[in-house]
Amino acid sequence: MSTRRRLGAMIAVMVASVLFAPASSGRAVPSQPTDPGEELDRLDRQADDLARQYRGELHELTDGIQAARRAAREVREVEGKQAAARARLAELAAARYKSGRIDPVIMLATSDDPRVVLDQAATAEHLARNDQDRLREMQSLMEARRRAQQEAQARVTETRRLVARLEAKKDKVAELIEKYEAEEAAREEREAQSSGSSGYTPTPHAKSPVIGGGSSITPRMQDVLTEVDQRFGPFSSIGCYRATNDGGEHPLGRACDFMLSTGGSMPSSENVDHGWAVANWARDNADRLGVMYIIYRQQIWDVRSGGGWRAMEDRGSITANHYDHVHISVF
Repeated sequence: MSTRRRLGAMIAVMVASVLFAPASSGRAVPSQPTDPGEELDRLDRQADDLARQYRGELHELTDGIQAARRAAREVREVEGKQAAARARLAELAAARYKSGRIDPVIMLATSDDPRVVLDQAATAEHLARNDQDRLREMQSLMEARRRAQQEAQARVTETRRLVARLEAKKDKVAELIEKYEAEEAAREEREAQSSGSSGYTPTPHAKSPVIGGGSSITPRMQDVLTEVDQRFGPFSSIGCYRATNDGGEHPLGRACDFMLSTGGSMPSSENVDHGWAVANWARDNADRLGVMYIIYRQQIWDVRSGGGWRAMEDRGSITANHYDHVHISVF
């Protein structure tokens, strides 16, 4: 092998090794976890523990953890694409060096800053269009990775803050639970004395068709159902108890959905306003009724996290996002 070819082969190996190595820019870059899975597992355990203490699903918290996991998956996907693109560039650069050509594609090996790559590469007049496309692809992946990392970290930080806020309110929530449990016990005692039975008979003459009502729901939920129906009914239907254990209050008999349309269709503007009237009335009377949280139009109001309407993650459909009904859960 000639001296030139041996030198070319050595350079090719060096170029490939540099391209495959983690790239770094001349500027300091804040350290960010590319996969916050371990912390999310810990937050998951905290969420389960808080849900047990708070006597019901914490939608804001589970939403936050799921969103953070999606962002972490996106980081991994982008990193995989970036590794594949870097490998293609390594092959190209190695081939160019073997042939004795110096190619600006090597610039990608020494910079992880997507904003400077094209500026530097554009000064090389001999860069072919195909090479420009490869550089643009790499720049795009660098930027996508940066955005995905920022999103993942922001989601984890937001979830961590929510956990801290919920932890700080545990004593207050415990007082609410104790208050409503005492009310339930006193009510059962009164009914037992007046009827000779501790059983509960729901109020008849509902304005709306009720699915999963009656003895399948708690007395408190029945009170809320009856009052909402009498004030705002009729609804297309009211769905309460269902056996499917989805982590919420429906299988516990502590939740009802007040439907504003049928067949998963978007309600009319008039019914949308009607839904807000129901949701805001339930919020304003939450203390008297024992309302734990309300969900409507992809927003949640939860007394346990301090109240205030907060946006929820997209669940993928009109019904799943609560656009066609008002959900009310009670303690």
